Amino acid sequence: MSFNDYGVDQKDVGVRIGVLQRIGVRLLPVMILVLMAAGGCQPNHNEPAHDAFILKCGPMSVYSTEFLEELELKKTAYSYDIQSFPDEYNEMVMEVVAMLSDELRFLRLASEKGIGISDQEVAQAEAAFKKDYPENSFEQLLLQNAISYTLWQKRFKRKLLMDKVIQAELADGVEVSASEIIDFYQDQKTAQTIDENELIKNLKMNKVQVRYDDWMAQLKDQYPVEMNHDLLKQEILVGLTIKKESQ
Repeated sequence: MSFNDYGVDQKDVGVRIGVLQRIGVRLLPVMILVLMAAGGCQPNHNEPAHDAFILKCGPMSVYSTEFLEELELKKTAYSYDIQSFPDEYNEMVMEVVAMLSDELRFLRLASEKGIGISDQEVAQAEAAFKKDYPENSFEQLLLQNAISYTLWQKRFKRKLLMDKVIQAELADGVEVSASEIIDFYQDQKTAQTIDENELIKNLKMNKVQVRYDDWMAQLKDQYPVEMNHDLLKQEILVGLTIKKESQ
């Protein structure tokens, strides 16, 4: 099973400063998702001759072409040729390795738990996502960055899937007590009334964030990721020897 079967999303995405300045801050959320889909639009001179796996977690894999797409995306954060600085470039490569390894674990868990995203859910989320933007501005943004709508939607779907995994595994079991709401007002030292539903939502999210790191550590133990060290060393990394161990 290919990593691309689920689309792509990243927490750590480089930002094209010039484009953001032109479109303004209000378009930042859509621009981030555009950048998530922008990987691979430019040629990569290091591309391996064969599409071997780079990362593997059970039946799921990230292949070289997919990995290089993510690497090209990451490189857009730099205004200079980062590949001319081996230490910095290799650090960036390993950041992509770590990011995609975590995403593989998310997808493996989703598969085993039977968590999926229907076409209807995607359509509804997409409509909600685009409703606040001027007519055709979203499509124009994709066009300006040479990104196909199909590719963007595929990666948007992955974001929805990962959010759904977090909701099912972390958020659904979180409860907020009346005493915690009282403590919040006392800690904030404010008499201002806050919408109770919004407050509960925020308190739940805080609890999820606290639990997230421990949960991810458990996922790493549960779903080790195999790395193709030879391919990384020979065709992607620049003069770096890495240890043979799971990410």
